[in-house]
Amino acid sequence: MYGSGAFLLGREPAERLEEFRALPVEASVMEPWLWGNAAALLGLSDRP
Repeated sequence: MYGSGAFLLGREPAERLEEFRALPVEASVMEPWLWGNAAALLGLSDRP
């Protein structure tokens, strides 16, 4: 897994999350994108 957040530096997490959620992406895609895929990879079973 690789991720780069260089374009997000210096911005509040809440601001970034709000922008992500405003994208025209279905909820069934958004949940894995923001949390579910990493949780599955790391073996986490409970949502934070």
